[in-house]
Amino acid sequence: MRPFSLILGVIILLVSFLTIGSPFHFFNLLGFIIGAIFVLMGLFMPSWQLVRERRQARMAAKSTAANTPDAILNERYAKGEITKEQYDSMKKDIDAKQ
Repeated sequence: MRPFSLILGVIILLVSFLTIGSPFHFFNLLGFIIGAIFVLMGLFMPSWQLVRERRQARMAAKSTAANTPDAILNERYAKGEITKEQYDSMKKDIDAKQ
């Protein structure tokens, strides 16, 4: 999207600047506005996409880290769902498998 928007925006801006002084001033202004919008889209859309991708990657990493056997076992022990003896036994089993 970025190269297309930048190229199209620059072309529209150049055409609008080249037609300065023509009898169609409204189209000159309209071309300038449209060209500026395309240039801005080409500059800012990739930045927004990069921020969104990094946010998604960060959230995926958090959910992966929270679903490890150690994290689940620690959470169950912290909630009081299992006793200390059960925790120690399960911890040994998990450590033996890893």
